[in-house]
Amino acid sequence: MVTIILEFLDIIGSLAFALSGAIAGYKKRMDGFGITFLASVTTFGGGLTRDILLNSKPVAIFETPRYMIIAILAGLIVRYWPKHRDDRPSLLIALFDASGLAVFTAFGTMRALELGAPFHGSIIMGMITGCVGGVIRDVLRNEPPLIFYGDFYARASLLGSLLLYLLYWYGLPDIIAIISCVSLVFFLRVYVIMKNPVYQERAKHRLQFLRVKKDHRRR
Repeated sequence: MVTIILEFLDIIGSLAFALSGAIAGYKKRMDGFGITFLASVTTFGGGLTRDILLNSKPVAIFETPRYMIIAILAGLIVRYWPKHRDDRPSLLIALFDASGLAVFTAFGTMRALELGAPFHGSIIMGMITGCVGGVIRDVLRNEPPLIFYGDFYARASLLGSLLLYLLYWYGLPDIIAIISCVSLVFFLRVYVIMKNPVYQERAKHRLQFLRVKKDHRRR
């Protein structure tokens, strides 16, 4: 059961990170290859780094083609689906990134625990799995990585990884530990995102636009 849930979360996290990378590439006016490449490195950058550091064989991204398939699909969706082309790409990147960070933090921590990593190793591997893909994405698009600018990014990942380890250590079911970690990281990131004055201003303008549109329809 836990294995199935981990597989499901891995797919969800991969898709979320792939979409964040693809939208980031589109925002920088990259071509189809650039968008797909950025989606790819965002998807498996953290997991690849984790498996290399843990000397895990085979490396997860070489076990199955699903990561590359997900990245290609995300690239195609963002490249050719016009509905996403509004004034909110930065918010979309942030929300997809929060989802990927939450899921991959839990997935990375559990994988480290399964491989026998100690307390500090498990927490660090959880953070690496969750954060490195986003760092690579931001560096490649010439943007300052969120992890280095006090945006409560790495700290959210560390807190989630720590919570998962403590619940695991106290003997709670793995599924409870995983869901608790994902929920904590996601809600911490969303809270920080929504407190950002840039997103608050955009949300205010969007609400005003919807109200005007609704009034116009009534007339």
